[in-house]
Amino acid sequence: MVTGWGAKRDVRWLVAGLAVIAIASAAWSAVAGADRSDPDSAGVRRDPADTPGPLDLGAARAAQQAREFSVTVYSHRALPPLGSLRPFPTALDSAPAHICLMLDGAGVERRLLCPGGRPEANKIRVGVSTYSARTQNTRLGEVEAELDRRGTNGIRLTFELRDLGLTPGRFHWRIVASWPGPPCGRGATPACFDRLPDGAAARGRIFPVIVSGCERVGPPVHFNGGRGRPRVALTFDDGPSPYTAPILEVLENHHAHATFFEVGAETDGQGPLMQRILDAGNEIGNHSLHHKVQPDHASMVETSNLIEAQTGFRPCLFRPPYGKNHPDEVSDAWRAGMSTVIWDVDTNDWRGLSSASITASATAGGHGSIVLMHDGGGDRSQTLAALPAIIRSYRSRGYRLVTVTQLLGGETYWQEVHGGRGR
Repeated sequence: MVTGWGAKRDVRWLVAGLAVIAIASAAWSAVAGADRSDPDSAGVRRDPADTPGPLDLGAARAAQQAREFSVTVYSHRALPPLGSLRPFPTALDSAPAHICLMLDGAGVERRLLCPGGRPEANKIRVGVSTYSARTQNTRLGEVEAELDRRGTNGIRLTFELRDLGLTPGRFHWRIVASWPGPPCGRGATPACFDRLPDGAAARGRIFPVIVSGCERVGPPVHFNGGRGRPRVALTFDDGPSPYTAPILEVLENHHAHATFFEVGAETDGQGPLMQRILDAGNEIGNHSLHHKVQPDHASMVETSNLIEAQTGFRPCLFRPPYGKNHPDEVSDAWRAGMSTVIWDVDTNDWRGLSSASITASATAGGHGSIVLMHDGGGDRSQTLAALPAIIRSYRSRGYRLVTVTQLLGGETYWQEVHGGRGR
């Protein structure tokens, strides 16, 4: 038995030691278990506490989420302020302080992504470089990432796939971190360096992504969108038809979007064209099965089924033929998962008007307008001829040309295509 001052000293050291062990254990539990209740926990790579300083990597994950790419990193200790990290380190294993994702494959080659600088709200700038084991890293530019703090020792960065240049394919990834401050060193002296995983780089895969649906927005009937923002929705009815592809080409050339309300009976064999509509960022709506007045619920569902079978996309918008929004029809559409969309700007292009007349009518819209035109049901050459001038007119007045779902404030849903399956 130990007594006296020596005993008190030993007890204090014992208590301090137990406290350190408890803190370390709690930190590791946070790292090791942080993602276990998270639906994104698959693919988490872990690393034991093996490096001094605040950037001792504990767990990380890098993976696709539909059209986004997320990177989650945990340290065994509280992370330093993100403003102290540098987005363009010249080398991976030396000062200044940095924490970076090394990414190779799926359309990119030897990329280094390093957050740094002071976050603004939930956004942070991320430096993009190419890395090399023999030469200094080459700076390419910056991208913006959504920042989600995970307690004091974790962060999650979310990017758009397109911002990183990622395309379907396999990739390798690794997290690297360097900290030059105490207890590791100062200034240009050797820094504490860690990487995760320690062995071979982790692997992942980017899958093709398709648009699968959209959010139905109430109330059940819409004649226009909100009037508070300079946005307009161009819409085309009665297709697909031989005019649909050239209309798409005009939209693509002008980087504009539209919504196509399609007749179910006209969709047979039009899968590739309908895919092109969606791939270009446009939207498809339901315009009944046979373009008859007051279609019933069954025909609405069948039309949505035909569209989904050929594209993987299920419409959330219904436009009644001739704009006859009978209450029963509106109710049937709502039961079929769709809101009913009419218009507040009618071009009357179906009457065989000149392109000048169509342009004058189409451009009379304002904030939140829904413009009615046609890509099917007859000769639409004048509508096609008018479209470039319509787009230029709205653009010159500061309007964005968006889909109806975007105009109404709804979301578009995307999903990854696994197992080699397409639409």
